[in-house]
Amino acid sequence: MPSEVLATGHLDSSAPAEVVFSGPAAAASATASYRQGSCQNTACHGALWTSGNASGGTHTEPTWTKVDGTQAACGSCHGLPPPPPHPYATLNPICSACHEDIAPDNLTFVRPDLHVDGAVTFSLP
Repeated sequence: MPSEVLATGHLDSSAPAEVVFSGPAAAASATASYRQGSCQNTACHGALWTSGNASGGTHTEPTWTKVDGTQAACGSCHGLPPPPPHPYATLNPICSACHEDIAPDNLTFVRPDLHVDGAVTFSLP
């Protein structure tokens, strides 16, 4: 994030602002990039697991300007349930059994800040 609106790399040319990915977006050796309003090849939107395997998400290249809820819907970042090698991938999604940041309804988060922070939180039942 730029320190000021007119900081170098933000509004200093006719090209759009440069987007630099780090942290969860670049985890698992993801080659994150921003092109034509979309994030691509990011780890945080589910394109890849930390193992490098595909996640099965339906919107793994979210559009930043689309704010109708479809970009963050359950299943958009990773499959429900996630495909193998995720454990229990063949069972019905009972996410809250292992992931404590997910509510028992398996659709909402108790701690959304823990869901997208780049660290997988789980406890075995």
